[in-house]
Amino acid sequence: MAAIQFTDRRSVESLALARAASAAMSAPATVDGRPWRWRIDGPLLSLFAEDTLGAVTVSCGIVLHHARIALAADGVAADVRYLPDPARSDLLATIGHTGPARPGTAEVRLYRAIAARHSDTRPISAAPVPEAVLDRVLAAARRPGVTVRTRDARLSVHPTDDRPELLLGAGEATSAILLAANVEGLATELGPGPGGAVATVRIGVPAAGPRIR
Repeated sequence: MAAIQFTDRRSVESLALARAASAAMSAPATVDGRPWRWRIDGPLLSLFAEDTLGAVTVSCGIVLHHARIALAADGVAADVRYLPDPARSDLLATIGHTGPARPGTAEVRLYRAIAARHSDTRPISAAPVPEAVLDRVLAAARRPGVTVRTRDARLSVHPTDDRPELLLGAGEATSAILLAANVEGLATELGPGPGGAVATVRIGVPAAGPRIR
């Protein structure tokens, strides 16, 4: 179950990290529930998984990317360490608050997309996604060891193997697709990843009609 634990609620750094962790709580998951928890120790935000299943690690990658975007938009420079403690398989990443940074326009737009993004089950209209828009979404998703394949209106995310660091990267790529597509005004829906994919994102120009949440 998603939760945020504190050891220090007083420092400026811990409050900034808490804002990012809270914003990331709205991240979707590829499994039921939100199988992660955050711990804040002063200037350090730690992400723990509730299970060692690959799908859980992918979901943790999604929430990790959401938190990184929230920090960047809040004007915080961050030092991200993946799998920092070999003795703790449940500790997937830490984010260190390293000081102020100027938030970029892109990060602010992606941060706004965190709140704006909803699962949308409306049919996608027949209008194709413009190639330039699709290229921007795919560019946002690029990660080492992760391939994104497109077919019709679906983008499937494939890590090259099932190492935890690549599953985390696949989750971050999935998050990047969701947020970048929202910035472009596209509808999105996260689903399971068949055929070796760890996640699939349906994207497209939304058809007319009410949004289903």
